[in-house]
Amino acid sequence: MKANELMIGDLVYVSPSMMAIKVVAVHEGWVRYCSCTGRMMRVKEELLVPIPVTQELLEKNGFSIQYKSQYLKDFELVLPRENDECDYFCVRLDESACSGRINYHPIDKIDRITFAANPLYIHHLQHALRTVRIDKEIEL
Repeated sequence: MKANELMIGDLVYVSPSMMAIKVVAVHEGWVRYCSCTGRMMRVKEELLVPIPVTQELLEKNGFSIQYKSQYLKDFELVLPRENDECDYFCVRLDESACSGRINYHPIDKIDRITFAANPLYIHHLQHALRTVRIDKEIEL
């Protein structure tokens, strides 16, 4: 993965330990993160590993299953916007979680923003949430 695919606040793993980090700065070929001791650390992009989206991770972060196909192996997980029952953010995954689509349904339900990502990673989800101004910290 390339450092320039990331934004401040994105979550990724660092190999080989597969420790999750939160990016605090993005540079050409590397990123910075804050260690558990508060020290600023630098990691090369070759060591960055994207975190895949799973049903369990989405449910842990407030998404709930709205639709599960009887014939296809896919399902939609929905995060409603606060104080608005019509406005919601939807992630559609197949059961292997190796492909997906993110939709944001505005109140009028006519215009729909679709974010295509295959496979779907946490940093893609974070970018999509920010794009539609949903302030949501993802917990691993």
